[in-house]
Amino acid sequence: MADTMATIHRSPEPRPILRRALAIAALFGASALLIPACLPPLPQIPALTPTIPTLDVPQAPDVQIPEFQPPEIVKPEGPELPAKPPEAAGNCCIRKGNLLKKECEGAVSCCIEKPEDSGECEEVEGLWFNSKEGCAGAC
Repeated sequence: MADTMATIHRSPEPRPILRRALAIAALFGASALLIPACLPPLPQIPALTPTIPTLDVPQAPDVQIPEFQPPEIVKPEGPELPAKPPEAAGNCCIRKGNLLKKECEGAVSCCIEKPEDSGECEEVEGLWFNSKEGCAGAC
């Protein structure tokens, strides 16, 4: 077994391959050193500095800005707001008819107590609500 191991590592070929590789490397190394010496020197390239054109920016003209005066606003004339119903107001909301002039004291609408049910309220052209708070909120 020792003989087979010794024969595996003793190969006569590695030395000639190594010599050839070293000879080729030496040839390339020498040619790399000699070729630049044989060539003429490269001409000097002048340094090119780019010239940047300058721009003349004109001055902005002086402009007088007038002062802004907002227009005066006049409150438009319209119908009066409905009168605030008292705490003990009724369930019938009156918006038109004869009772509006009598009961609402010049307001656009108001809640009154006189019609005590929905039928009577509708006869006087009113709107009936189930609660006084509902009438006051919607009227």
